[in-house]
Amino acid sequence: MTRGLTPTEAMAPARLPRPVVRIVGSVARSAGRHPWVGAALAGVVGWGTNIAHPVDEPTDYTVFVHAGDAIWRGDLTAAFTDPGVQAGPLTLAAMSRLDHLGELLGHQAFVATLTMALLASACMTAAIRWRQVPVSPGRAGAGLLVAWTLAALWGPLTGNWAHPTHALIPLLWLVCVRESQAARAAPAGLALGLGLALDSWAVLGACALLVLLPDVRALLRAAATALVVTALVWGPFLVLGTGSARMTWDTQAGSLPDLLGLAEVGAGYRALQAVVVLGVGSFVVLRMGRNVDLAWLLPAVLVAVRIVTDGIYLDYYSFPVRVGLLIGVAVLIGRRDRRAAPLALAAWLTSVEWSSAPTLVAQLPLVTGVVLATVVMMRAGSRPGPEDVAMGQPEAGASVSRAIAVSASE
Repeated sequence: MTRGLTPTEAMAPARLPRPVVRIVGSVARSAGRHPWVGAALAGVVGWGTNIAHPVDEPTDYTVFVHAGDAIWRGDLTAAFTDPGVQAGPLTLAAMSRLDHLGELLGHQAFVATLTMALLASACMTAAIRWRQVPVSPGRAGAGLLVAWTLAALWGPLTGNWAHPTHALIPLLWLVCVRESQAARAAPAGLALGLGLALDSWAVLGACALLVLLPDVRALLRAAATALVVTALVWGPFLVLGTGSARMTWDTQAGSLPDLLGLAEVGAGYRALQAVVVLGVGSFVVLRMGRNVDLAWLLPAVLVAVRIVTDGIYLDYYSFPVRVGLLIGVAVLIGRRDRRAAPLALAAWLTSVEWSSAPTLVAQLPLVTGVVLATVVMMRAGSRPGPEDVAMGQPEAGASVSRAIAVSASE
């Protein structure tokens, strides 16, 4: 005799066949235990989505390589003579070595784009793994698989750009927030200082240090560490002279500066822009404080405000925004947090591009996505559920435990 279905069972969604569930679960657990293998595969797949197009040298690649060659020759004066060199010394030196590797292998553009794709995937994976809340390999792997798949589909892993800082700096901001939440001032300042050594726009993440408040001494110690690292890397170039501050950009139609009547923007406007971005970022930091989700949300907010207030827009500008929200999706899936669904919608919105529209109009989906993500994370509250508390997530306002180490053995 067949038992009748209860109302609850009748309303429940149909379950997948057990063999499918076992396969999916096995793949997720494997991804959780071997994240770097999956990161490499995701990078190659994402890069492969762009393979149908001609593999050209990414934008600014040659300019950066020439400047990096000058650094390796010891000709520090020549490194920043060209105002178009808008990157930090560490970035330029690395790009020069990457180009030499490509030359040895016979195809610089091929090597450059593949390296950028792998770097993007690795940074995203490291950010996802850099969590405070321990989760099972299956749940962690499920989040990784979703993030890798969407990143490959939505473009961040194509690698057709020459700005590794757009992957590395947001990761260092995330580390800065994590270390600040754990009251480790010197490591937090070191993360910010390394970001500044990669590129000057990393200064937008300085608001992350406000997490250290009300401990003013810790805040000053972190700021001093960041300044020392920055001075050590940039000092020789600033003493010998740099033309980076002379760079100007023609404003695009419909951008904020264009609407304000500015035909071009330079260092003065960029300084004002930084104040605006830091203001918005500081509000988010002071509002969320010890919330464990601040680390991945803050980079997306900072870069979104930067994009909206900028005079130009290039595709790779949105990389930290899209990837930042995908990191959040992966983390929330690992915690079985239902906010992962609206966050995935927000991440999709940031990938929508209206290329034919005026600049500010074209950025409306991205802005909408970031606003949606911020509201969802703030309104849903920072109090974890009972299951997350049992797994080790701190209560709202509590001290944050040390981040789980990023290693392939987990």
